[in-house]
Amino acid sequence: MPVSGPGLRMDEQRLRAALPARERGPGPRLRRGPGPRRGRAGERPHGLLAYPAQSNFTGVQHPLTWIAAAQARGYDVLLDAAAYVPANTLDLSRYHPDFTVVSWYKVFGHPTGVGSLIARRDALARLRRPWFSGGTIYAVSAQAQWHVLADDEAAFEDGTVNFLSVPDVTAGLEWIDNIGMDRVHAHVTALTGQLLAGLRELRHSDGSPLVRTYGPVDLVARGGTVALNLLGADGGVIDERVAASATRARARRRSPWHRVGCARQHAAKSRPWRSTWSCCACRRRGLSGSRSACRHSPGTSRRS
Repeated sequence: MPVSGPGLRMDEQRLRAALPARERGPGPRLRRGPGPRRGRAGERPHGLLAYPAQSNFTGVQHPLTWIAAAQARGYDVLLDAAAYVPANTLDLSRYHPDFTVVSWYKVFGHPTGVGSLIARRDALARLRRPWFSGGTIYAVSAQAQWHVLADDEAAFEDGTVNFLSVPDVTAGLEWIDNIGMDRVHAHVTALTGQLLAGLRELRHSDGSPLVRTYGPVDLVARGGTVALNLLGADGGVIDERVAASATRARARRRSPWHRVGCARQHAAKSRPWRSTWSCCACRRRGLSGSRSACRHSPGTSRRS
């Protein structure tokens, strides 16, 4: 579905027009393949509506009421909530998408590479998987050409689950609960409003705008993602790589660590025979010297 208008939102009327009613009931059967088939024999295939609860580009938060509207027309719904749940409460007892995608590091920053696909059991039962991979089966026979898939979600989890990082998700959820999602939401909303207001005030010396933003200019049904381009005085778009390079160079010049690093480099060049090794105890005392001269904790010497 295309987006339109200055706020880059989707037109709900066009969305509903693009979802013609699909009757459930007898219809053409799905083609059988190797392995067990999930779903009821003779059931007409459903349509699928996939949309983000919050756009990862514009920050627009699309209505969650679309879930029930699409389901009433015979569609399953895949709700991408990865950008929505870090600062908003998603009540799955009120809204019932068939599938929901969540990325946990976006919620509490750790662990990376761990997400969840939350599926309703009745929706999961309608899925059909004609192949299998490691960890998704109970038994297999190469000679008889048959296999038995595992039950429920285990049939779709290829390989070994990242069990070392899964406990971190529990700790992260408890941490978020202690903070309170309402406080997180209020804080992100305030920062977003401050950012949007500050970007609007940025001007060149001739008064022309320095920034062009995309998406909603207010805080109504929008998240903390802000897409923008930097503009030259002539109104042309400045390449983001040029802006990023200039920003990094300026940040390095202003950083006190940059000045310390330069001083160390010059000292090392003037005294190339001196080692840059010292132990933790020497660094706490403000000392430095060769590794052999360090006598405080020689077993734990590290680079200074």
